[in-house]
Amino acid sequence: MAPVTEVAFLPLRPSVDINDTSTSEGKVMANMVEVGKHAPGVQKNYWGIEEENAAHVHLMLDWDSLEAHKAYQARPEYPEFLAAARSMVNPESTSEAFHVSFTPHPPTPALQAPVTEILRAYYPVDQVSTEGVAFEADLLRLLGALRAHGVPGFSGEISSGWSLEEVDYESTPSKVFVAYIGWDSVQAHVDATKSEIYQANRLSRLPKAIKVAHVKVKSP
Repeated sequence: MAPVTEVAFLPLRPSVDINDTSTSEGKVMANMVEVGKHAPGVQKNYWGIEEENAAHVHLMLDWDSLEAHKAYQARPEYPEFLAAARSMVNPESTSEAFHVSFTPHPPTPALQAPVTEILRAYYPVDQVSTEGVAFEADLLRLLGALRAHGVPGFSGEISSGWSLEEVDYESTPSKVFVAYIGWDSVQAHVDATKSEIYQANRLSRLPKAIKVAHVKVKSP
């Protein structure tokens, strides 16, 4: 049984401040982090808030295996835990939760960078083996060039992979390609895109559905 990473995205209700532990939502978040730290089968957990949008929260948990996570979900206390997490979510937005087999695993080095770029690209299931794999190779080629030339601000740490499950993206069965990319800062990423190396190796294709954010990831 191979290790996997649970990848979750929570769009919070307006005005929710999960950093304020005097609020009910702050208490829920603190409990989620603590539970994730000690849950059987969890190797490490991480979380953070998007630099671009304070209402967007990303959580990542490295599990011993997919089966280990499913075993935890079968515990009697899990429904209450899940309901508490969902209570923070904006009902007008879409949350996400799936598992990824990252290369390399664990994705810790990329998540320990000062800022982590979180890229999610969505492909209809029937396009994964063609367009999806081509985009993956193109992105890794670009990042490899940045690393080989020591582009300032790029940590060189990358971890990526595909969702094990299908997700419903805009009513289409899809899979998600996720990449964690380490940077010194958001500005460092912006500056890198203007470099000669980046421009010479820029992506030749982009998915129709892609989301990119930057997060200062924490790990309790």
